[in-house]
Amino acid sequence: MPHPVILRPLLTSSMDRLEELIAKHLDDALSTAEARELADRLRADREAAHTLAAFYRQDRLLTVLHQPATDEAV
Repeated sequence: MPHPVILRPLLTSSMDRLEELIAKHLDDALSTAEARELADRLRADREAAHTLAAFYRQDRLLTVLHQPATDEAV
């Protein structure tokens, strides 16, 4: 079995790509190929789906917290 230190860069780069895809998804900026890649990852990995849900919650909270209280505030 490979040493854990050897696996770490692979896991980190994979997670970075997942985070990149999720960020682009939340910004409505995914290409068709990227959308397919994200969908494949979500189907294959339950943790990826949990990560998407966590990013989505954070995105929604930030959107709500940074909205002006009234139209006059704009």
